[in-house]
Amino acid sequence: MPQYRLRVHATATIEENWIAEGTDAEVAFENVLQGQGHIEDDKVIGDETDRQLAGWTQMSAIASQPTATPRDDRFDRMLVLSTAHITQATCNEWLAQATIPAWPKGEYGWFVYATEEIGDAPTDMEAVIHYAREANCDWIMLDRDAATIDDPRIPTFDW
Repeated sequence: MPQYRLRVHATATIEENWIAEGTDAEVAFENVLQGQGHIEDDKVIGDETDRQLAGWTQMSAIASQPTATPRDDRFDRMLVLSTAHITQATCNEWLAQATIPAWPKGEYGWFVYATEEIGDAPTDMEAVIHYAREANCDWIMLDRDAATIDDPRIPTFDW
């Protein structure tokens, strides 16, 4: 049975992240209401316990398509990918002079805003941005140690 990471609000007084199982997110949420699953972390700002499902992501093996979750304007979502999803030239040359918002992430990666205005982005970076936007992500973190995703829309490059 698939696992889901559930963001749960309890009458605006608590925010909890749960890991629960179910045939779909709603069933997993019902299991949370029945005390099943485990809390991943929480932020208590009161003592109400009337829980409402605010968002979810499936935790089973990485799917070939991004999982879009409902937007919550209090949070920006970040897609984390290996730098192997872009070419060495894109990583080491183009991003350093990018016409889109991009910042170095230490010595081995980048933070990139998943903008709708792609401009002169190389094809590999354009594919990564489109993938992030399909998943409702505002940001992309490219890191050499991050996982790759097996999806033909964002190929990997051996460098």
